[in-house]
Amino acid sequence: WWAYPSQPGVCWDLRRAAPYDVHDQSDPDVPVGTRGDRYDRYCIRIEEMRQSVRIIVQCPNQMPSGMIKADDRKLCPPSRCRMKLSMES
Repeated sequence: WWAYPSQPGVCWDLRRAAPYDVHDQSDPDVPVGTRGDRYDRYCIRIEEMRQSVRIIVQCPNQMPSGMIKADDRKLCPPSRCRMKLSMES
C-alpha cells in the first residue's frame, strides 16, 4: 500500500505523513516522477534509497551519548493487536 502514492506528480512520503523516532528530525527530499513509465518509477526508487541512506547517515548525530543498554534482559514481543496495527512492531 505504501507504493501507490509514488505516482507521477504526487509529492507524498510516509516518513513525513506519519513520522516516528528520528524521522520528524530529518528532512528527506521526496522524489517525484514526471513521466510515469517504468524507467521513471525505477529512478524514483533509486532516489528513495538514496534518501534512506541520507537519514541513516544523520542518525548517529541524533543519538544520545553514553552507553545504551536495556535493563530488562527478557525479550518481550509486542501484543498481537499492536502487531496488526503497526509495522514497527
